[in-house]
Amino acid sequence: MERLTLRDELYLLAHDDRGESRIHTGSLAIGLAGACLIDLVIARRLTVDRGRLQMQDTSRTNDAISDWIIAQLVTSNTMRELRWWLAGIAGEIYDRTSGGLHAKGIVTKTTQRRLLGTTTRYPPVNDSVIGPIRAMAWYVVHGRERPDDQCAALCGLLGVLRLEDTLIVGVPQGELLARLKQILGWHTPAVQEIVAAVEGLIGEAAMAVYR
Repeated sequence: MERLTLRDELYLLAHDDRGESRIHTGSLAIGLAGACLIDLVIARRLTVDRGRLQMQDTSRTNDAISDWIIAQLVTSNTMRELRWWLAGIAGEIYDRTSGGLHAKGIVTKTTQRRLLGTTTRYPPVNDSVIGPIRAMAWYVVHGRERPDDQCAALCGLLGVLRLEDTLIVGVPQGELLARLKQILGWHTPAVQEIVAAVEGLIGEAAMAVYR
């Protein structure tokens, strides 16, 4: 099977086997938005410099969501502020990602009736896709392999989203978070800047609840 995007890998690890998100979906949406931009950075479609996006290649990709983001960036070519785009993409990316994975047959759709309406979830069809993602991270965290760009970015995002437990690597939490941060540090400044912006937006959203 062709390797999934960083966005899809993050989505799958962020949900349990019932399709329920392990963290607040608002925070996860910001993380998925960051993953989308990192996918484009890795593909050399854009880069980030001091909080602003810079397009490098606007041609079509083989990914519908990446094409959607590129089209939005091209249309709004006067606005390149990273945090603005993260917040904007986050508004739609959760539903787009779950729908895309469903279309690929990687997750299935379940709907449950409740007193106040219905709840729709997308549990994975099986563990054949998620297992290799965890295995790759296990080898990287334990120093058995050096991460490629996508795995390093995934580790960084899992750390700032506090999804480190989903890796199941048998490393104490504090030590694991430090390693995930170290692994991200091997990545390009553009990707590190995106992850830092994701962390900042999530922190601001959390603080807003108490105001």
